[in-house]
Amino acid sequence: MHKQKRHGSPARRWATLFAVSVQLICVACFQSAKAEEVPTAVEAKSFAPGRAENLQGISATAPNFDLQSVQAPVQLAQSQPTVAADEEDEPLDLLGEFNVTAQRRRTTERENTQTTYVVSKEDIKALGATNVSDALRLVPGFTLIQSLGGVDLRGQNSLRGLDDARFVILQDGRPLTRSSNNRASDISKLSTINVERIEVVSGGSTLRYGADAVGGVINVITITPEGPPKLNVGLEFGSFGFSQYQLNYSGSNGIAPTEPGYVGYDVGYERRTVINDFPFTRNITAYNGDDILFADGDGNFVSKGTSFSFSEIAQQNYTFSDLYYGKLIFKPGADHTITVYAQQQNTRRGAAGFCTGCGLTGYFDDDIDPNTGLAGPRGYSAVVYSKAYYNEYYNYDFSTEDSNEDQTGFNLTWDWDLSELNTLSTQFSYNHTWDLNPTGGGQKYLANRTLEAQVRYNAQLYPGNIFNAGFQFLSNRSVQSPELGAEGGEIFTLPNGGTAVPFDREISRWAVYFTEDLRFFDDALILNFGSRLTDDVQFGTFTTSGVGLRYNFGGEKGKETFGLRANWSQSFKAPGLSQLYATFTSGRNISLPNPDLQPEVGVGYDIGLDVALSPTAVFRATHFRIDLSNAVLEGVRVDENDTNTFTQTINAQATLSTGWELLFNWQLDSNWEIQLNHSIIDTRAIGDAASDGLQRYVARGYFYGIQTDEIPFNTTNLALTYNSPGFRSTFSGTVVGERRIANTSFYTDGYSRFDLTLAVP
Repeated sequence: MHKQKRHGSPARRWATLFAVSVQLICVACFQSAKAEEVPTAVEAKSFAPGRAENLQGISATAPNFDLQSVQAPVQLAQSQPTVAADEEDEPLDLLGEFNVTAQRRRTTERENTQTTYVVSKEDIKALGATNVSDALRLVPGFTLIQSLGGVDLRGQNSLRGLDDARFVILQDGRPLTRSSNNRASDISKLSTINVERIEVVSGGSTLRYGADAVGGVINVITITPEGPPKLNVGLEFGSFGFSQYQLNYSGSNGIAPTEPGYVGYDVGYERRTVINDFPFTRNITAYNGDDILFADGDGNFVSKGTSFSFSEIAQQNYTFSDLYYGKLIFKPGADHTITVYAQQQNTRRGAAGFCTGCGLTGYFDDDIDPNTGLAGPRGYSAVVYSKAYYNEYYNYDFSTEDSNEDQTGFNLTWDWDLSELNTLSTQFSYNHTWDLNPTGGGQKYLANRTLEAQVRYNAQLYPGNIFNAGFQFLSNRSVQSPELGAEGGEIFTLPNGGTAVPFDREISRWAVYFTEDLRFFDDALILNFGSRLTDDVQFGTFTTSGVGLRYNFGGEKGKETFGLRANWSQSFKAPGLSQLYATFTSGRNISLPNPDLQPEVGVGYDIGLDVALSPTAVFRATHFRIDLSNAVLEGVRVDENDTNTFTQTINAQATLSTGWELLFNWQLDSNWEIQLNHSIIDTRAIGDAASDGLQRYVARGYFYGIQTDEIPFNTTNLALTYNSPGFRSTFSGTVVGERRIANTSFYTDGYSRFDLTLAVP
């Protein structure tokens, strides 16, 4: 239910934070005390009625058929992660866990200056997550919408208040950024079938990972196969048309992954289907006493008074996905490791954007002009659009307007240990997507290709020093057309009177960087700094730098109780090829290209404290701030006539994102674990409209001085897990606080969702 308010009260937000935290702690204690064994393999997931993003199916899970059980190894590196087996027998030390993404080498949490979080394979199983998006619920600072089995969520996830155009998703170090819009790949479709762990580095990471890593990096690390050959078969079924079939064959030649002659292989297939034909209800309450309109099938707007309840069956949310993948690791000698990974994923989705469940609601605001697009006349607070109205207004065929995407990925890595203290890594990656978007407007056919080559050198030049240097070459190409086979430069007239021009564009850049890690006072003080020089054929040369500091104290060396960390970094974010050169249409709106766009430039910092309350209990608190100037803003109205409204992507003033990330993790014993995190995020456009020559509201929910739309001020996540060889159960919950409704200055109350996942072998 939406309840409109002008602005969120700070006092109310803090009171809500306190109340929610107390409630979740009580719930966790209650569930721990009342946990009972349930002898069934059923995964029960509850939802809040009436909200599409809260709905999940109820599924029965068939067991995997494993011909020979084998323990999964801990990851060592992004391309061939392994670890000595005797480390698994060491006492548990949560701050001693390893991470490879933050420093591009294997380090413990006590050695990292940056803020890092790890979602393990056990966490993924505990949450019952079938895709990467759902698995990231336990990461503070990450804001997501329920994936519903894989619906298109591009542009709707954020890290530290910045959308997926400003953070990077990697798969074993391979970037999954789309060249057309420079957005991260849609993580709602990335399967967890072959994922060993997910590492998240929050905060500026452009020094080591290049442009776009303004808000951080999410690295999805696939498994390292070892042990005898084994076959796994998984079958899963659920409500709302959900089904998942998995087939995997993996193993090795019996040699340990760290030994010469090792060969490991992992091949598999997954088919995931979800219809999402769930019932839903929209409860709408007017503001200022204004009436609500209902758009019926005859194209009429009918007044429904100051409150209205609308029920419908969702449609156009279906997803069909076929994933094929293979991984081969070969260690021809003690000093060389070669890793090859390839995958093909074919996805078919309903045309989300039009009638994603229908009953879509447009809220009218005094600060914006409601007489555009589908909006009704002035003097009303909201319009609810029925399915029949979409058919009438668009002459829309819901059965044929599927969105198709075929994605091909390839990654080749060669790691060479030059000596015990020197390592050279070479990586080549290829990513290609082909899209058909019937409702995309104008450019219906898109082919995107990204090529990347990296060389990284790591050396310990003297005790207490680690030196890293690297070279990166990146080429992005996008081919877009309103018709297949159209020639570049040909002008097409669109049904709404606009035009579209096919194009074939490519942008490339190269960069060199170095980082230096220094240790002082018997390794208690860790300092790292570095700089990156990037030369872009479109935007010229940029230099970005960063520095990090960590001080560990309170306890013996390597087991310190406290760790203070701080980071400062510069960044730049280049616009995408579509923003620079493409023409798109949506209804009567026509989006024009802007080849004069300039990159965003930013500065970010964070400061945090890690506390080992015991070897098995850790509390972490981090404060962050990210300033982006020259902010790239999409959908700004630049002209209009009686038929069309023309928009364009521009450089506005600045965006500011600040907040806190709080995490508590406690491994109570060998069976029980509790994870609790809370995020406080304040992200908004700053400056004033007059300086930009714009009205206060400019486009797509962009308001000066008001929280970015759909990003909650407060989010709390909880997971209480019991895990034994014969039984696994997890009670998890998410409490989402107040957030702003898209395209308005109104705020809506939060919601909560709690899941119970049970599994027996």
